[in-house]
Amino acid sequence: MELNTQILTSINTSPELIVLIAGFEKRCLSILRYINGINLRNSHIILLVYIKQEDMEVNLANEDSEKVIISFLKNRKLNFETIPLDHLNPLRTIVDLKNYISRNKLDPSKEIIIDISSAKDSLITLLTIQLLKNKFQHIKFIYTMPKSYNLVEIAKKFKDLDKFTQEIINKRFQRISKFIKVAPFKGFEGIPDPTIPSRFIFLVGLDVNKVLVVCREFEDSWVTTKKILVGSSAFVDNSEIRDFTREIHSRLTKRYEMDYSLIENHNLQEIISSLNKIINPFLNKENIILCCFGTKIQMLACTLFSYMNPRITLLKVQMKQYRPKYFSKGIGKSLIIDIST
Repeated sequence: MELNTQILTSINTSPELIVLIAGFEKRCLSILRYINGINLRNSHIILLVYIKQEDMEVNLANEDSEKVIISFLKNRKLNFETIPLDHLNPLRTIVDLKNYISRNKLDPSKEIIIDISSAKDSLITLLTIQLLKNKFQHIKFIYTMPKSYNLVEIAKKFKDLDKFTQEIINKRFQRISKFIKVAPFKGFEGIPDPTIPSRFIFLVGLDVNKVLVVCREFEDSWVTTKKILVGSSAFVDNSEIRDFTREIHSRLTKRYEMDYSLIENHNLQEIISSLNKIINPFLNKENIILCCFGTKIQMLACTLFSYMNPRITLLKVQMKQYRPKYFSKGIGKSLIIDIST
């Protein structure tokens, strides 16, 4: 398997398949400017559309993105198929995608492009594994970074950063999103051995609420469980956000007695290399539970790393509801991640 990550400047070839996702973060629309100049008449196009959720703000934002993408495709007189996407049960979407691939007899030797800028973690994992199982040889993921995060703007309103970071750690997971359950990804349950110790590896940026959910879920056995918090080195080009994030990480590691490490953020092969260095010393001596709450590229890296190391348990925190006002803002640079098999 060959991996390559580059800054996206243009797309010059017509893919066999292109998958677009209409989400509440407007960076999901960035891909349109990159595919605007290529001939897509012979390409298969799928638009994944989130089904309605409890939060009206999320629904309205999703619908706005859907309208923009559909208008773009119709203006270019392109044929496309819409597939519903339930973030609580993305497996249904994967089944629909699998049937689409089979029904249209897609050529696995040709290139496919998937924009994951607004994909949830479960979808990224399931999509990646399904495409590998279908033996696609040239998979290209597009990921557009945000310029900033609304949470940091909210933080500025607090005169006392110390008070705000404590507020984040104590209460943020209750306010920002609702979770349903903590469970391994299907197919990534690992091979746990009850006779050896366990070690949690958390990859996290600003989304510390999921770490707190796991901490509370396993608090009965927490004293005897080892933990490593892996922070992102530079998940946006903004020093203020990086400093703010490291402050939160520092408090988390002290509160839950975690070791701390920094990891590359956007280069797929470097993330996997870092995971090797962090995890390999413990791989056959401890049960490894990998939890990725960082960037979408880190989720992709954790999926591939776990796929290649079946002893590892890849854990997810299934969220019921997202609140856009706490998430990303603006549109940063786009990356293209090439996986060739």
